Amino acid sequence: MSYSCLATVVALAAALAPMTASAESFSDFRGLWVSRFEYNEDSASSIQSRIADAASLGITDVFWQVRGKSDAYYFSNYESPAEGWQQQIDPLRVALDAAHASGIRLHAWLNTMPLWANSSQPSDPNHIFFNSSPSFRVTDINGSVEQIVGGDSTFGGTYARVNHVLPEVQTHINNVVNDLAVNYDIDGVHLDYIRWLGPNGGSSEGYRPDWDYLPHDAYSHQLYFNETGQDASDGSTFTKREAYRDWVQGRITDLVTTVGQTVNAAEISQAREIKLSAAVWNNPTTAERDYLQDYRTWLQQDLLDIAIPMVYLS
Repeated sequence: MSYSCLATVVALAAALAPMTASAESFSDFRGLWVSRFEYNEDSASSIQSRIADAASLGITDVFWQVRGKSDAYYFSNYESPAEGWQQQIDPLRVALDAAHASGIRLHAWLNTMPLWANSSQPSDPNHIFFNSSPSFRVTDINGSVEQIVGGDSTFGGTYARVNHVLPEVQTHINNVVNDLAVNYDIDGVHLDYIRWLGPNGGSSEGYRPDWDYLPHDAYSHQLYFNETGQDASDGSTFTKREAYRDWVQGRITDLVTTVGQTVNAAEISQAREIKLSAAVWNNPTTAERDYLQDYRTWLQQDLLDIAIPMVYLS
């Protein structure tokens, strides 16, 4: 990690293959996201084809998704293999070999906050979805644990999320990052969904996240009390609700900070450069207000090398 910048990345679409490289000269950084839905993790040729597509477009940096819902599309020492992956090949190793042979840098793309997204629970009993001491799941103010019903979270959105305020969750995510950085010659770590996943409280709450659905388990409340001396269960005024929101937001910045420290340590131990980047909301004011994603601070404090605003054509 050495500098902070904003970058533009284009998403890989199904129609990518017929595209040809533009005659214009490219900048030193031309990035492209390749999601887990756009390659077959059991087919080396599928993976190599995606990298070949990128090379044909003059792409310099590929952001290759290796973590979708607290699972792994590579051989992980900390997380369950992705559902359906046969584990006959290592998709990340194949992608890295193909990318580096083409002179392309490859960044490991992680969905950071999502825990699960299917109505049926994970088939692997070792998935962190089942962690119990403490639970990694979010509990609302009424004591209800977030569930996935009919493909959607009972708290709103598609994914159930991890309770990122817990030190055990932050340690786990850092272990995942270190595992990747040490055991694979990745050129970067890319954090996606490094934000609160909603819902917000509407106009009456200034469109801030709905206080009712923030972490309200006893452990999270105790952590808040230990740091602030305040009662997180007391939402009787906007000021009190806002103070808890701010604290939850600060724990996201803490996570970015510690991941950066993990990446820096891996750079030293592996004697190679590893960039830390994040996909961020296109409007920084909206990012901070609605999603507790204070990426202006992340850049100002050099917590990231690269911030990539999510700007889509459609």
